[in-house]
Amino acid sequence: MNEIVHRINDFLKEFPPFSYLEKDELFGISGKVVVKFFEKGETIYEENTAPHPVIYVVNKGAVSLSNKARNILVETCDEGDLFGLRPLLTDSEYVFTAEASEDCILYTLKTDLLKPLLSRNARFALYVASVFAGTLEKRVASTQVIKANKFDPSLSGIENFQEMNVPVSCKGDLSIKDAALLMNKMNVNSLIIIDDGGLPIGIVTDKDLREKVVAGNIKRKSLISSIMISPVYCMKKTVTVAEVQIQMIRRRISHVLITEDGTTNSKPIGMLTNQDLVLAENNNPAIIIKQIRKTRDPVRLKQLRDATDQLLRYYLEREISMDYLIEIITEINDQIIKACIRGSMEEIEEHDYNEEEFSWISLGSEGRKEQLLRTDQDSGLIYKAVEGEDPEITKGKYLALARSVTMKLASIGYEYCPADMMASNPKWCMSFDDWKHTFGEWILNPGQEEILHTTIFLDYRKIIGNPDLTTQLTEYIFSIIDRAAPFLNLLAKNALLNPPPLTFFRNFVVERNGEHKDAFDIKQRAMLPLTDAARLLVLVQKVPKINNTSERFKALAELDKPNKDVYLLASDAYETLMRFRAENGLATNSNGRYIKPNELDKFQRVMLRNCFDPINDLQQIIKLRFQMSTLI
Repeated sequence: MNEIVHRINDFLKEFPPFSYLEKDELFGISGKVVVKFFEKGETIYEENTAPHPVIYVVNKGAVSLSNKARNILVETCDEGDLFGLRPLLTDSEYVFTAEASEDCILYTLKTDLLKPLLSRNARFALYVASVFAGTLEKRVASTQVIKANKFDPSLSGIENFQEMNVPVSCKGDLSIKDAALLMNKMNVNSLIIIDDGGLPIGIVTDKDLREKVVAGNIKRKSLISSIMISPVYCMKKTVTVAEVQIQMIRRRISHVLITEDGTTNSKPIGMLTNQDLVLAENNNPAIIIKQIRKTRDPVRLKQLRDATDQLLRYYLEREISMDYLIEIITEINDQIIKACIRGSMEEIEEHDYNEEEFSWISLGSEGRKEQLLRTDQDSGLIYKAVEGEDPEITKGKYLALARSVTMKLASIGYEYCPADMMASNPKWCMSFDDWKHTFGEWILNPGQEEILHTTIFLDYRKIIGNPDLTTQLTEYIFSIIDRAAPFLNLLAKNALLNPPPLTFFRNFVVERNGEHKDAFDIKQRAMLPLTDAARLLVLVQKVPKINNTSERFKALAELDKPNKDVYLLASDAYETLMRFRAENGLATNSNGRYIKPNELDKFQRVMLRNCFDPINDLQQIIKLRFQMSTLI
């Protein structure tokens, strides 16, 4: 039984929103999954019926969602897709029929188990809301194609928002019967109840009419105010779709009133419902991810990654939290890499590939989940040696795959690594035993070149393939760290090479010549000292499976209480630096690395300078811990 739970856990952790959960939390959920098998053509649930108290996740096979009344195929769900989310979010009947379009294995999870996650995990809640919104749109239209040049997830970006969503209102002394007639006449499913000054004091929806009047004991001649929900939840017009989705999920509501100041103290100017959100499907990160997973075409993948740049731009402008933004962009990058790998596996006819036999790893910024912009590729490939097969033949098989993948990624806009730190380089496409040997040499017999390599390769993260290969490699690395004092000392020395980047007069240290003369190198001078310090310190503390620099500092804050404040400041600083670089990259159509200090306003300059403060404190911690004050 425990083996089955582990298998379910290993599957779920590869797919959002479950990939956003903590390890123990996900394992607890995995132990409560009920596995069901459906034969091809078998109905899972029917439209216009009461929802089951579970949601579904496709493990194997495929499920079709269709509108039988209109004879329309709405969606096909395959491996990792969620469906049947309605009972998790609303109390209404299913609007589609779900059928097994192939023999399939489904995981079912009780909604009572998942609902608490919606209120305490924003990333989990937003992804669920995004999937629900994206599927709901199919009630009225066929699947839309994402257009990279038309992207704006603000409410003002929803076409004809003002005209389509002007709220219908009435006074609270109107009878329920007359209010229902008004709703029918205006073809709306909600009424805003206002006071004598026109300010909103409550809301009545068609659900309230059904439950309290039709199925309840309240008379139709009673006042509409007797069944209203008060107060009505309000938001500003400038709010993002993402923010509305989160609030609808958290508050278990399907309507949000838009007012000038976002409160009931100003008059209604618009109404947004669950159904309205889906008009922004083109702006929906869950839909972008789903589209990526359904294509192998590099041209289409490039269009979707272009759309992601617009998503990133808007999220930065709206100051969406960096942890959420990082998760979304990383998930999109990961899915693009997976699509390229699987596309190459299908295209290379002379070889058969099995994802259980290898592991594709991302390195550097993508390995750390920090590649918000399309920078150069850093990757490696770990494969199992085949007993009885010439090692060169095995290596050639995986090099062919790697070269095809890196070409695809380059065509999408991820440039080749200038230092050739890519899986297409035979040096970084190796068997598991060769990787162990390589890391062993780097760590136990270190020199300057070995230290340089480990600063890139120690940030590896599995993208696709057998997780055991990377897990066992990590276990090996930590098993030899206690014998690696010279290596750790060299790594510590390397972490001290970049002091806080300010001159004596608190001016930015800028490039003195070359193409980027008078520009500030935010990667080399500000971000690198933080990434190097975080990597070193989690290695000393033996903190596995946390690659992101900001998350590493948060973990260190829990482990090293006396220096907690330094680590938390460093975590915040790194996220701020990532935001600076991403904004600069989008503004200059570059990788964002070089910033012109004279083009920053006073607030930006102060904010950027403040990010340098933890660097000195971290380097003092490293000097003390490694007794290096006399060596540097």
